[in-house]
Amino acid sequence: MGASVLPLYWDEVGKRQLLGPELVQDTKEKIAIIWKRMLTAQIRQKSYADKHCRKLEFVVGDFVYLKVSPIRECMAFWKQRQAQSKLWKCVHDPSHVISYEPLDIQLNLTYEELLIQVLDCKEQQLRTKTIPLVKFLWRNHNVKEASWELEQ
Repeated sequence: MGASVLPLYWDEVGKRQLLGPELVQDTKEKIAIIWKRMLTAQIRQKSYADKHCRKLEFVVGDFVYLKVSPIRECMAFWKQRQAQSKLWKCVHDPSHVISYEPLDIQLNLTYEELLIQVLDCKEQQLRTKTIPLVKFLWRNHNVKEASWELEQ
């Protein structure tokens, strides 16, 4: 079989084929058009997001809801989840009492996770070895937030 030839330039049928400096110039022009269209799309998306985004302002003494997801390594796939936090304004109702256990938060804004229960065990089969994993339920977390950790 003969060697296959890959075209270096595609265009509409019937147009002349560009070579050398003409090809470079035409490519630069098309890249400039692409950049302009991407910028236009980016501006449009920002405008849409800005319309649907409310700026929250808080003063000392306001009550808020805070959702925090801890940074933790997911040992099954060796990926690290990023910490996420979201703040919502709360209309305070004095009759609504939330019971909670205060966390011993360190100066670097971390706290120690305490194990409550072992929920499950399994073995993760890799190509050359088997890794024993255990699913732990942690204090201050629900069952959905239980994590798989190395057995050791």
